[in-house]
Amino acid sequence: MTADQPRLRYRGRGTRPVAPDQLKLGKGACFVKTHLKRLPQVEDVWEADFQPYPEPEPRKRRRTVSWIGTVVSQTSYFILADDLVDLPPTVNDLAGMLARAMRRPMEERPHRPTRILLRDNPLWHELLPHLEELRIEVIAQKELPELDAMIEEFAKDLKQKAQE
Repeated sequence: MTADQPRLRYRGRGTRPVAPDQLKLGKGACFVKTHLKRLPQVEDVWEADFQPYPEPEPRKRRRTVSWIGTVVSQTSYFILADDLVDLPPTVNDLAGMLARAMRRPMEERPHRPTRILLRDNPLWHELLPHLEELRIEVIAQKELPELDAMIEEFAKDLKQKAQE
């Protein structure tokens, strides 16, 4: 077998390499549509995004920027899932976080929302048709009011704790 040939998995099926920023779906991925379709759909509106982790003090910068991802329900005001990544987030990070929010939310019972508000980011566009297949309306917008307010409050608390 040469380096150009696909690697064979068990049962003789070939695996094709996937770029790290390309959406991974199906078995072995965290975003499995057949599993998510089985969840009940509840009238719920979510906001989801990744933002740079707030710095406690402007003059003390870390060498790398971490990103905090959050899924919050506009309906119940609960945080349903969160994630912290050290590299700029990919579409797979968002897909995984949304799948966790549906399958194992921090609060409430597992469910699919009727609508998800995402920040208008070209990285997320690959995921949109898959969410629509799950009968989830997706709205891309510039601002996410609940999520932005929550991150702003978190940054204030972080700065206060750093000053103590």
